[in-house]
Amino acid sequence: IFAFFKNLILMGAFLGMGLGCATSSATVSAAAPTAKNSFPLLFAILTLIIACAPYLGLTEMTFNFSQDTYDYNMRVDSIFSLYINTVAMISIFLLVVSIFASLGSVLGEQLAGKKPLPGYTANLLGSLAGVMAFSIVSFCQVPPVVWLVIGFASLAMFYKRPWHVGTMVACLVLSLVSTGSSLW
Repeated sequence: IFAFFKNLILMGAFLGMGLGCATSSATVSAAAPTAKNSFPLLFAILTLIIACAPYLGLTEMTFNFSQDTYDYNMRVDSIFSLYINTVAMISIFLLVVSIFASLGSVLGEQLAGKKPLPGYTANLLGSLAGVMAFSIVSFCQVPPVVWLVIGFASLAMFYKRPWHVGTMVACLVLSLVSTGSSLW
């Protein structure tokens, strides 16, 4: 997917985060089912898809009908293969949008009760901290499980229920087992 649509996941993240912020409400009770509560399950599904990607044929997806378009020999064998690749790509995109919509709802709930300037300041400081953390772990070339530990640690105050924690730990274990010695 990333060979052809390098920014697709990024666009899904932005779209989902915006939708989550726009549709969140600070007045929802903590017991009510919300988009926020779906994050651990949706992320577990994505983690499972990524872990099984080689077996599902997701690492060799292409949308080429001719070999003269790019420098490598990957091309679609049939219209059916093109259809399957397109459905898989759209499904993963929608899953990413859903994951970030659930995170956006958390952000929207946190910013809903704030005055605009302090809320925006907190949002910018959080973004800056995220960019700094991203730069550091990128420079250090750490394994994927470290990225997930940092990400989950930043969400710990919002996802305290036992099934949230258990699902996130399962994602960590699956990423540790499935990625081997890969570095991000």
